[in-house]
Amino acid sequence: MLASLTLEHGFAAPNFVELDETRILRLGRNRTNDVVLHDQHASRWHAELAFEEPDWVLRDLGTTNGTKVNGTRITGPTPLKHGELVGIGEVRLRFADPERGVDHDGPTPRAEQTPPVPSSEATTFQADELSTLVAFMTAAVHETTPNGLAQRGLEAVIKQLHPTCATYHSLDRQAAFPRIVLPKSAPFDGRLGQELSDRVQADRATFWVGTPLPEAGRPTIDPGEFSDALCVPLLAGDDVPEMFGLLQIFQKGRRLSERQVHFCEVLASCLASNLRVLRVRRNLEAENLRYRGVRMGGRSEEMVGTSQPMQKLRDQIRRFADKTFSVLIQGESGAGKQLVGLALHRLGTRRRGPFIEVNCPSVPKELAESQFFGHVRGAFSGAVSDHAGHFQQADEGILFLDGINDLSLEVQGHVLRAFEGENNVIRFVPVGGREPVQVSVRIVATSNRDLQRLVDEGRFREDLYFRLAPTTIHVPALRDHAEDIPDLIQHFLDKFNQEYYRRQGKIDISDEAVEALVDFPWPGNVRQLRAVLERALAMCEPRTRIEKDDLSLPDSRGTTGSRLPTLNVNLLEEMAIIEAMQRADHVQTRAADTLGMHRDTLRSKWEKIQQKQRDG
Repeated sequence: MLASLTLEHGFAAPNFVELDETRILRLGRNRTNDVVLHDQHASRWHAELAFEEPDWVLRDLGTTNGTKVNGTRITGPTPLKHGELVGIGEVRLRFADPERGVDHDGPTPRAEQTPPVPSSEATTFQADELSTLVAFMTAAVHETTPNGLAQRGLEAVIKQLHPTCATYHSLDRQAAFPRIVLPKSAPFDGRLGQELSDRVQADRATFWVGTPLPEAGRPTIDPGEFSDALCVPLLAGDDVPEMFGLLQIFQKGRRLSERQVHFCEVLASCLASNLRVLRVRRNLEAENLRYRGVRMGGRSEEMVGTSQPMQKLRDQIRRFADKTFSVLIQGESGAGKQLVGLALHRLGTRRRGPFIEVNCPSVPKELAESQFFGHVRGAFSGAVSDHAGHFQQADEGILFLDGINDLSLEVQGHVLRAFEGENNVIRFVPVGGREPVQVSVRIVATSNRDLQRLVDEGRFREDLYFRLAPTTIHVPALRDHAEDIPDLIQHFLDKFNQEYYRRQGKIDISDEAVEALVDFPWPGNVRQLRAVLERALAMCEPRTRIEKDDLSLPDSRGTTGSRLPTLNVNLLEEMAIIEAMQRADHVQTRAADTLGMHRDTLRSKWEKIQQKQRDG
């Protein structure tokens, strides 16, 4: 019967291994070991067990915490006897060699009888190291941006290790250089940093150039001008942990120690967990704000329709979703431009990042710079605390600029700054701040106006237009895919049945009403269709079936064509807003609900209409 090791306490994989007298068995935290020890007190390559006639001999590989047999730390090559217990950190492995039997005196020790390792011996950290970790974790709770968290982590590394250089990489495919470098004037070797990143992303494990025992068969990396280098992945999550970035440490004049590497790995684990929590929190906040907008504006979040125009639209979205460039979405009001932006986010490489929606008409030009780029405490009257602007909120995600055509020329100039960087990497200084901030943001903008025409009229910056125009998605008006109207009607009725009318029974619609809705030209597009259906639901109570007479369609008295006074979309929108405000007794919240429009958007458009009436 072969000799073996069996796990009796702690965590290791595999938990049972038969020993081969022709091979050396290696134990440690690195995943290339024969027995991988999931214990923070174990070294990457901790010990090895080899057959040396006539015994199996255990060797410690010069580790800080050491290796124990039956609770006693070994100081050199130690022959093992049947039943003896190997201890590494909190892991206990029982050695068995039945052919040689029990040669030691006394009964075979049991795992639960083995005295626990005193904490002072088990941990590799000293008081200063623990203090640095605790200080980092305490400060991390108050950080609200990935860059802020990473900055804290690097500061902890600098304080404890005093390396030549420490960097943070966000894994953004378009970012060729690290997000943060400390100290700021420190030398950084791009070639070495890229090689370390490639190795660690492929192996999903720490790579240490100066490791005392390199992996067999794997080429090492030349540290160049540095004496040593380390790259640690930021892994967090269940089952298959997700990688949130990399920490890289560079040292000149001396090597890193095993304990220092262990410190960096523990700190990286804490940093990754905080980055994961922060991402979840940011996404929830963005989703909550967006959901409130959906509820207030009466929007749906599904693209409905199988017509050729809708299939073409979906094809464009698939083509552009995983690209890096900015996208302009053009279409009439109410056509579904927000849905296209959401689809680009959900299908793209940034889907795990936030989707920050900015209603451009509601951005006051006096506070635009602060809203987009943030400010620091005391930057101006009322700035009682630091504020992360839209670009920082959208870091590693998408900034959705809804209605960019309604931004003033001055505010357009602020937005143009975002295009000065390369590959979505944007650098700016918050209002009142001194230190530059770097973020990675993809911009998706919408417009319900012809931007080229606005450029010709001097109402839109030409340089900003040239940045957006090359990649444009056109959302078809509802009248251009009227064959989808029956599907849209059923989609909205299903939603209404779920949200409002459960107690009264399921609401349906007559064929005559559907025909009337299909024949209507819909200047307000899908948004107007939903509003008409909502009003029809109210008109048909207490019945559960919408009839043609329940519909309120302008100029639809028995006709199927359009008798609108104009086909100019802008004038039609103004007429609809004026009518809605009159019906709502100039209560903007009620008027916005009638129009299916966000209240801030209505307020901005109403002010422009009033100004236009005053002028003339």
